[in-house]
Amino acid sequence: MKILLGLVVLILIFAVISTLLLTGKSDENYGSSTKKIQQI
Repeated sequence: MKILLGLVVLILIFAVISTLLLTGKSDENYGSSTKKIQQI
């Protein structure tokens, strides 16, 4: 069980870091997508 929890935590951390890197590199694309969501 501890191993599974550890894997889940690592995956979550990796997902957060990857999303931060992607949004940091493509702020324009991220901004346009959020604007579209807000319009809906």
